Amino acid sequence: MLEFILIMILPPIIVVASLTVVFGWGWMGKERVESDEHQGERGDKQKMR
Repeated sequence: MLEFILIMILPPIIVVASLTVVFGWGWMGKERVESDEHQGERGDKQKMR
């Protein structure tokens, strides 16, 4: 029974984790490019927060 639960639960977690890493990494790269383009704007945003 425990093995069945692990087989049912682990693959989706692995898929979600890998997708999160891929999208998070891509999003971070995009953010970095945008911050390089809009360095002044980003400084203003940080002041607002």
